[in-house]
Amino acid sequence: MNEYHIVDTRGGQMMVYYCPFCGGRVPESRRSSKFAHVTQQEEARIFELFRGFRTVADVIAKYGPADEEREFASSVRSPSRDGKPERGEIFRGLVYKSLSPVADIVFEVGSSDSVRGTWIQKYVGENHDASYEGK
Repeated sequence: MNEYHIVDTRGGQMMVYYCPFCGGRVPESRRSSKFAHVTQQEEARIFELFRGFRTVADVIAKYGPADEEREFASSVRSPSRDGKPERGEIFRGLVYKSLSPVADIVFEVGSSDSVRGTWIQKYVGENHDASYEGK
């Protein structure tokens, strides 16, 4: 992507825009050429796709089976409060690839089968060979 980061020991990262040694500007990112552009109008339309869904059954009743399911969609951690321990919840993602020409629509499913919607820009860059997968 032609992007540079400083990574800390906890997995956090900070984008570098200028060289920390010479102060020169780093090359422009190529990210915008690799992913589809989602306009404000399309983003508003996508958010409408999420309205009224509370459970997986609601989503499947409206859109049918997902094109893909991802077990690693995202995780949410809630800090400890009122003497209760920190808790976390892992979500799986139901991915619909044909609901938008520029974004994959993802319904994140919590442990109680509740859902929330998000989207991911479609990759439009060149294909890479199988030896690159996972790297």
